[in-house]
Amino acid sequence: MGVPKLFMKRLRVFISYSGKDGKSFAIQTNNILTKLGYKTWFYPHNRTFGYLPWEEISEVILNKTEIFLYLCTISSTNSRGQSFESEYAMVSTYLMPQLVLVDNSTCPQKLRIFNHERVSSNNFSDAINKIAQKLPAILEKTPMPKQTLKAGDISN
Repeated sequence: MGVPKLFMKRLRVFISYSGKDGKSFAIQTNNILTKLGYKTWFYPHNRTFGYLPWEEISEVILNKTEIFLYLCTISSTNSRGQSFESEYAMVSTYLMPQLVLVDNSTCPQKLRIFNHERVSSNNFSDAINKIAQKLPAILEKTPMPKQTLKAGDISN
């Protein structure tokens, strides 16, 4: 089925996961979304060597992503990396966070206001496929900027 061609150019997804127990879910998610036509980014798979990791991650989240997909696993609430990534996502005006809560994981309090779905690890691939089909509609509800402003563009 795939993503409608209308959305192909702008649907870029940052995949956030805990390195302790979420990497296999991130890889599965990446494979599914890529197959459906999304452009994905997750660390370290898409890392550009020579860049400082947190500089690149913040740049991708803030300026090169429309959807922030937070894969919430049991260790996510204690993941320093996911905490930083979610902070970047929350300050972005035009980024749509989507949370996927795996099994009995709990979502960090600050993220509970965003779209979220609980999925079973036994049925993870099917659930991600279904979520992927909904992402264009979720994104359509999010206002996108008409142009990018630079600091020098704003005058007193």
